[in-house]
Amino acid sequence: KTNGAIISVPAVNVPGYILLDNTCLGCTTRTTTSTAATNGEAISITGALSAGTLAGSTGITINSVANGMGVGFKLGALAISSSAGGVSITAKSQTGTAYYSTGNITATGQAIAIDTTTTTAAGINDTGTLNGGVITLTSTQSTSTATATPITATGTITANSLSISATGGTSTTIVSLGAMTLNAGGSNISVTANNAAAGANTGITQTGAITNNAVGSNISFVSNHKINQTGAMTLVANSGVASANIVYDTTTGTNASSITTGSLTVPSGSTSAINYLVKSNGGIISVPAIAVPGYILLDNTCLGCATRATATTAFLNGAGITITGALSAGALAGTTGISINAVANGSGIGFTQGALAMSSLAGGVAITANSQTGIAYSSTGNITAAGQAITISTTTTTAAGISDTGTINGGAVTLTSTQSTSTATTTPITATGLVTANSLTVSGSGGASTTIVSLGAITINAGGGNISVTANNAAAGSNTGITQTGAITNNAASSNISFTSNNLINQTGAIALVANTGAPAANVIYDTT
Repeated sequence: KTNGAIISVPAVNVPGYILLDNTCLGCTTRTTTSTAATNGEAISITGALSAGTLAGSTGITINSVANGMGVGFKLGALAISSSAGGVSITAKSQTGTAYYSTGNITATGQAIAIDTTTTTAAGINDTGTLNGGVITLTSTQSTSTATATPITATGTITANSLSISATGGTSTTIVSLGAMTLNAGGSNISVTANNAAAGANTGITQTGAITNNAVGSNISFVSNHKINQTGAMTLVANSGVASANIVYDTTTGTNASSITTGSLTVPSGSTSAINYLVKSNGGIISVPAIAVPGYILLDNTCLGCATRATATTAFLNGAGITITGALSAGALAGTTGISINAVANGSGIGFTQGALAMSSLAGGVAITANSQTGIAYSSTGNITAAGQAITISTTTTTAAGISDTGTINGGAVTLTSTQSTSTATTTPITATGLVTANSLTVSGSGGASTTIVSLGAITINAGGGNISVTANNAAAGSNTGITQTGAITNNAASSNISFTSNNLINQTGAIALVANTGAPAANVIYDTT
């Protein structure tokens, strides 16, 4: 122990604990970064440290303070290991890195805690591996203009639980992580990375595989800047009691705080849900193929915020939400199923499904997309939620609302689109793929749309309800209100079919009905009154 003076030790291997401290531990007045030796490497080792099974609750404890450009604690390429008591490193510095390591720390089943504070420098700069029980990495920059990375931990981390929290100034990157493995019987992974002000820097970047062997484990990435998590994630089935959630959240960020997520693999056999949630404050969201036993929520409208993101405040000309693989919600999805809430500014597309499939075994599919001059919802892919509600609702200023040539197979299917500009000429609703449903409600409100609603083949299931199609422009006229081609097969007794518009109706698909064996009369109505 010293009072701010430099400490250097060689390899140390003892059956008990190891304590290295230059903070004047036990003194009435502790040493700080301002009073430590100027520009000195506060604590350094020239050989490995090893605490034995008799280390009690202390294990290896290192407390360091460094002044000026000095490094708080330099592990270098050397190893630290503890058989009892874990490893605790507290390092404080100014313009020098607080904790620097390319070596490995091993304390299997024990706590490993690394806590740093700097004025402008990097806090934790670690490319070595960490192997422990409860692992906690914390770093804070005290200067709001600091640009260095508070936490770099790119070596493989193996833990029972992992908690990472970094607070930067204006850090270009706040947290940089590599591969992670969570042990069986473990708990959660939590990564939080914030700068003093929200923005478009990299809040969290993660590469390398994430292997989570803990049943019911939650994984969260939270930042007020961008999240770029590209490592492949593999989970075990959730055979526990509670639901598990995988969460990406930049709702405290700006519309430039985008989210990109990596691949996800979940085996069969879950008895409780694993849900997948991605939320931003108007920032762009891009996710790959996702198949979970629970629900899927993709939202860039700042769901739950006091002030929601809108098409006016979302990222300019950015694609609100895009998927690069199929989405599948499982039988444990509850009432949510697949829920997508998207806003896009300028020419940006609200939600791009592309040629990819979406399916839900419970909870249905709900898509709400608002945009301006870009299409609100664009798809050539299929949506399947047999017997469940499928709702697609869009609002645009001048653009097409629903542009969908894929098939839709659900229970109560509702398609709604509104243009807010009276001079808009694009088509609010195009749904020319086969729609198979228990009931179908279509409502399009255009400005001066040349065509308001364009539909293809429709099949209503036995035991189902009605088909209702309404299409109106701001003013009545001779544009095409409704055009429908392809067979309409209605297998529901007593089912009504109505086409209503204040413009032309051009319904040319052959209609085939079942005999009406029900009590009420059924009506087939065309109305341009």
